[in-house]
Amino acid sequence: MKQKTLLARFRKGEDSSNEFVARAASVEAIGKTATAFLNTSGGTIYVGVGDDGTLHGVGEPVERTVETIERMLSERLSPSSFVTVTIEDIGDDPIIVIDVPAGHDRPYVFDGAIFIRSGARTKPADSAMVRKLVQAQVEAPQRWERRISPSMTDEDLDIDEVLATARAAQEQDAGFVETREPHEILRRLSLWRSEGFTQGGDVLFSHDPSIRHPQCRVQFVVFEDDKAGDEYHNLKWLTGPLLDVADQVSRELESINASRVLFSEESLKRDQRKRYAPRALREALVNALVHRDYSAYSGGARIAVYPSRIEFWNSGSLPDELSTSDLKREHPSVPVNPDIAKVFYLRGQMEQLGRGTLKIMRACEEIGARKPVWKDSKSGVTLTIYAADKLPLEASEFNERQAAYLEATQPGSAISPADYAATFAQGLTPRSVRRDLVDLEDRGFVRREGGGPSTVYIRLDT
Repeated sequence: MKQKTLLARFRKGEDSSNEFVARAASVEAIGKTATAFLNTSGGTIYVGVGDDGTLHGVGEPVERTVETIERMLSERLSPSSFVTVTIEDIGDDPIIVIDVPAGHDRPYVFDGAIFIRSGARTKPADSAMVRKLVQAQVEAPQRWERRISPSMTDEDLDIDEVLATARAAQEQDAGFVETREPHEILRRLSLWRSEGFTQGGDVLFSHDPSIRHPQCRVQFVVFEDDKAGDEYHNLKWLTGPLLDVADQVSRELESINASRVLFSEESLKRDQRKRYAPRALREALVNALVHRDYSAYSGGARIAVYPSRIEFWNSGSLPDELSTSDLKREHPSVPVNPDIAKVFYLRGQMEQLGRGTLKIMRACEEIGARKPVWKDSKSGVTLTIYAADKLPLEASEFNERQAAYLEATQPGSAISPADYAATFAQGLTPRSVRRDLVDLEDRGFVRREGGGPSTVYIRLDT
């Protein structure tokens, strides 16, 4: 999130969906407010910001503080929920941002008590409110990802994918206890119970979920011209465990995202960038796979590549609480499939709840592309991302660290943020190192793989 956006948010003060906590040690306040947001309409907790919006920051080591918060929420908040805990830099003062969605499994309990949000206050729920929360949950239809998958057996399970997720979970979420038993791993992720695998577990971890759920396939098509029609030269149907499908689509997108060499009007300096911001494509793909409606057999997801744009379509519609205009500004997180979303987060495919659309807009702006366009219709949700064929107004050169890295490495080589810091950016903070690498990714010189401590950046041939 941009620094000026955060500071403007702090000046507005606390409200029904924003809470400031001055000290990270105030774990009780953090836990109660997270529970209250889950039980109402979701919200964001900013740790390191005073009640009056004054910036205090979070002292180092901030990464260890994040682990403490994650462990506390995992151990003391029930039932478990998808909550993201991330670090944001504001000058030299890092803060911690906790994004909490509106919960699907209410009532949520923290240390045996139920809390709700009332205006800018977090308060215990009275008996009438508890009855209301319980009754609403009883009457609500079970969401698609939580239903038991018909005829899926242990033989269908991709155990390697399950174990890879467990390893990532231990790195990404301090509250995830180590285990190598597949059923126990999936149980902790709400993807298996005694009756069998859930449909969310099937989509994520079976070798071929399309056998039972044909709507899970993803279509990737490349058209000859910008007019929608039947003239195409590449059409593929991709299937498999959902994270593997995401990787397949990412490789297809990388193959068509050609670099362009441009010169700014003010100088003869050469600038080489991708036609599409990789970060925008990645966020758009994740949104299409995670937030789509899986319940309709006639549904699906489709990535259509045209000469000057890429369209991401998925079946379903935006939640009632959101409009396409809301996607262009800060908005509450309303995950359609929170169990699926949590696995994508643990595997490093998602960073924060409710921020993906803003990242798409910012990434497109940074490379000089037209603003992306969202359309919500009866047939589904479509996001259109446009190619950038000219330099943005403020094209920047590489800094010395980035230039040294590009000079010293070869296409195909991998480097972790820690190795980048040790070799090219000694003395730089981990957050500044990440900014260097994200910038290189947006300019098409590296590709990110993995998540959390396992993250590496692959040098591309550009």
